[in-house]
Amino acid sequence: MQTPDFINNSLLDSIVEQLRTPLLTIKLMVEAGDTSQLGLITSSSIQLLDDIAYVRELTKGNPSLDLSPINIAVLSDDIAHALTPFASARNVAIQPVSLCNRPVLAHRYTLLRAYENMVKGILSMSRGEKASTVVLSTSNQNGGVRFGVYSSEVNLSARDLSQMRKLFGASRRPASLVTTSPVTELYIADKLLSILGLRLRTAISARQHGFATSLTPSSQLTFLR
Repeated sequence: MQTPDFINNSLLDSIVEQLRTPLLTIKLMVEAGDTSQLGLITSSSIQLLDDIAYVRELTKGNPSLDLSPINIAVLSDDIAHALTPFASARNVAIQPVSLCNRPVLAHRYTLLRAYENMVKGILSMSRGEKASTVVLSTSNQNGGVRFGVYSSEVNLSARDLSQMRKLFGASRRPASLVTTSPVTELYIADKLLSILGLRLRTAISARQHGFATSLTPSSQLTFLR
């Protein structure tokens, strides 16, 4: 049976690997009688599956998404709040930094899922050996609104993202790349952003590496915070 276009063999390898680890962790925790992180692990795994299903739903045809004005700074705060437990488990703090308050026109849920997976991708790259911070930055850039996720714990280049995109479309995975990279989260983010007509790219801010997207401001509403 041929693998569907939206989910190739390399991505399946990544999904299996990313689900095997939390399931094994749950098994060991239950055996040890320690269930303190059980809810976090299970909810994160379920959300991963939900996001994959959502990508599948949107890629079945031409999705019709209702667009509305969104304040990216507010969305960033929501993401930081939602992912704080996920980050804390990796010894990482999330810091939203808003330098722009202009609304953009987009589909909120799709953008939220894309951005959360961008952040999770960066968090998954953090080694957790020492305390660190992931910055969620909203800023003005060339007349647009830029949302970026940055960390001093990662070192990325455009070539790295290009290799990951090639992996998304490959039938065979390069040795060790799937198990050492947050491939699934980046795939989900990249796919959802492309559906919205946006482009995921690597970026640097204040000597920190990460990912960013640029959006067109909406003149429909002015947000007050």
